[in-house]
Amino acid sequence: MDTEKLCYTDSPLGCLSLISKSLKQFSLKEKKECFLMFCKKCGTEISDGTKFCPSCGTQLEEGKEVESYMNVSAKSRLVALLFGIFLGGIGVHNFYLGHASKGIAKILMKVFGLILYIAGIVKLTTDTYSYSYSDSSIAAFSGMMGFGFLVMWIPSIWACIEWILIACGKAKDVKGLPVTKWQ
Repeated sequence: MDTEKLCYTDSPLGCLSLISKSLKQFSLKEKKECFLMFCKKCGTEISDGTKFCPSCGTQLEEGKEVESYMNVSAKSRLVALLFGIFLGGIGVHNFYLGHASKGIAKILMKVFGLILYIAGIVKLTTDTYSYSYSDSSIAAFSGMMGFGFLVMWIPSIWACIEWILIACGKAKDVKGLPVTKWQ
């Protein structure tokens, strides 16, 4: 045989070709056979020539419901979803997808909210025996605690919205590619 070709589906490039004689003998048709294809609806990998998605049953039309490996992120949707569920409040899933600025914003909001919350608690609990606080200062410290609590939970609510986007396959990585693969 003149050429040897191996396709690695786990490779982010989708194709690795070994050519024994020369690069010129490797035709464009052989290269095209090696591309990975994914259903746009559910992200399942499909083989060339398939008419229906084996996972969701969507009828696949050439060029409409199928994307090549180059249009899909190499990041795993499952990993991003698990990071979002368990560590989403501090933005770990954002760092995984390459959105470092979102992750840093979530961390800063958590820290700022925690500082306000603790400062309100400390002010309310110190010098309670002297009863030197007026009603307005107690209200101010309680308000500081409440605002700190709210600021501390905003990133978690934000992460819940992002879980939904990740689970539906609508999340995008830093390059703007959809994160659809579950592996």
